[in-house]
Amino acid sequence: MIGEVIFGVPLFRTFYYRVPENLADKILPGVRVKAPFGPRRFATGLVIKLHDEKNLDLSSYPGLKSIQSVLDEKNVFERGHLDLLFWMSNFYKCPPGLIFSAFYNFPSKVELTGTSCEDNANNEFKKIALSEHQRKSLEKIKTEIKGGKRVFLLWGPPRSGKTEVFLRLIAEQISGGGQALYLLPDIKLVGTVYSFLSKIFPQETMAVWHSKLGIREKRRYFQKIILGQARIIIGSRSAVFLPFKNLRIAVIDEEQDEMYKQEDIEPHFHTRQIIERRLKNFGGCLVLSSSCPSVETYNLALCGKVSLVRLEPEGNLPFEFSILDSKKYPAEIIAPPLKEEIENVLKKGWQVLLINNRKGHSFSVMCMNCKWRKVCSKCGMPMIIRRKSAEKIFYCPRCSRKEEFSPSCPQCGKNLFKYRGVGTEKIEDEIVRLFGKKKILRMDSFSENKDYEQGINSAEVIIGTRVASRGYNFPKIALAVMINPELDILPFDFRSGERLFQNLTALSGRLSAEVPLRKLIVQTGESDYYIFHYFANMNLSLIHISEPTRPLYISYAVFCLK
Repeated sequence: MIGEVIFGVPLFRTFYYRVPENLADKILPGVRVKAPFGPRRFATGLVIKLHDEKNLDLSSYPGLKSIQSVLDEKNVFERGHLDLLFWMSNFYKCPPGLIFSAFYNFPSKVELTGTSCEDNANNEFKKIALSEHQRKSLEKIKTEIKGGKRVFLLWGPPRSGKTEVFLRLIAEQISGGGQALYLLPDIKLVGTVYSFLSKIFPQETMAVWHSKLGIREKRRYFQKIILGQARIIIGSRSAVFLPFKNLRIAVIDEEQDEMYKQEDIEPHFHTRQIIERRLKNFGGCLVLSSSCPSVETYNLALCGKVSLVRLEPEGNLPFEFSILDSKKYPAEIIAPPLKEEIENVLKKGWQVLLINNRKGHSFSVMCMNCKWRKVCSKCGMPMIIRRKSAEKIFYCPRCSRKEEFSPSCPQCGKNLFKYRGVGTEKIEDEIVRLFGKKKILRMDSFSENKDYEQGINSAEVIIGTRVASRGYNFPKIALAVMINPELDILPFDFRSGERLFQNLTALSGRLSAEVPLRKLIVQTGESDYYIFHYFANMNLSLIHISEPTRPLYISYAVFCLK
């Protein structure tokens, strides 16, 4: 018997190995094996097919080697997984070995023993109370599922209660023994959502999955998922490759987020396309949830290819929107009018949220004498400045390399550095300078304190990247500020305007209903940019709901795509 195997290498080819007699009953398509690969080393590969030696021409394979051992007790990855792997290879023009590496990113040995999901089918969730609008949206989805619909766009403005609707759908699907996948655009949101759902569903029926998990956690969660013990899996885009036992529903929260598309490394893919294909095998449904959906998804809804479910808010949450031209204050990180607004809010005991989509301290440093710039010695990427404790360091945003910072130029010896750009750390320094006695929380991947849940309640000023404007419930936000959004307005990126509009919509959803007066301010050097004025004329409580406003959104899409 000959086994056809692929390995995690960038090659559009497979490899043949002999199947030893003592392993013949264990080696099946979908089983991972260890086999000799290259001189004096062994590699983990995936058996994709078995062949009778008589039916193969092995003349070009002299000295065919044998599989050494089997890593899986049974074929964890069944025919559907293998079909998906080769569909991705063909559709995205990616070597199957690289997809294998992404597909099977879990510990080398997994014990497949324990009870299955059917044995735990009677486990339940606390009841989720729904409003009248939420109940109507839920009933519409359930009715259309019975009619054969499988993909839904759940569309409502911020704080309209979309989460409660799809959680009720999840609860109904898992009560019958099915599994649910809850996808989030950013890893940082996974822990927050897990804490929230653990108050509703039994913790033993839940699992998380993302690239930052440790080996032990991956082993534990993977076993729960493959056995079906994990009914609800919360994760980032890599979770779409997990070997589900009975996936009945998937939710893509904030479906418009570009993080669902993997572009930086192979395999390149879009999460929505992968999960749609996987759900077809299980006969499950997909819910795309958004307060400001992508142009593509909205167009699919208008064409009838995706079922559109509008969720009306329970009431208006009006706020003041204003644009502050930072060109009038070129030397200021926080413009004087904005400083005054922050002071007024803090005096009343409310919270301020400052969003700047650049982490670190400064984008770059340049010597004014000899024009020297710091680049990464490993990958050649311009290094940014970030603060570690009280000291500054050079940091590479591509390979995460850290290098010592010197206050004088290594090329000419002068101390004439000019810092360019403003990151969240520099904004934090400025807030400390202006409001030193206030409690400040910084929310980005460089922040040392990762326990955001407690900090959110006690902080007076919250500073963060874009992720802080999504998924978190701030109790007393009276002022939300977007600083320097023009950095993301790229002339070569036709989606810049669309993303800015979506980010503004998400930020408006962080304003608290508990405060009497809410304000959203944009401090920008491009105050005439059309999206700002278009957003200023929108009534966000109606734009996504009322039929007469549909042409407004269409015109916004046309502007973004022009």
